[in-house]
Amino acid sequence: MSVWVTRVRSLPEALDSLDRMITVACGLPRPAWLGAAEAAWRRRGNERSRLRRAIIPVWRRPWMVLGREVVLPDEPYAFTETDGPDAFPGVEAALISGRHLTWYGPSLEHAPGVLSNQLRSPVRVGLSGCRRRE
Repeated sequence: MSVWVTRVRSLPEALDSLDRMITVACGLPRPAWLGAAEAAWRRRGNERSRLRRAIIPVWRRPWMVLGREVVLPDEPYAFTETDGPDAFPGVEAALISGRHLTWYGPSLEHAPGVLSNQLRSPVRVGLSGCRRRE
């Protein structure tokens, strides 16, 4: 029995791992979407000065998070304006596409644009609990 193990800690590692898994482990031709995804992320790489670090809750009850500032994906837990930002009063929270944040595959080609647009409209919950779109 063969086992394919990956260690991914950056976007370039993720793209390289996908390439090796598809072409080496599965013996398939390199898909066109992978080259398109690499190009899309490379274009975004030139905008590094605008990148931000984020906390990414992936579940609630109990809370499971990655990072330190807040983006709330719509999967695997479907965070909404009324369920999630309230746990982080006074902090900007962006509601984003979980598919474009964590799924490997063809969605990686469109992820830079989708996530960029969603990050431009954070939800802010005041200390009083009132929500507003920035």
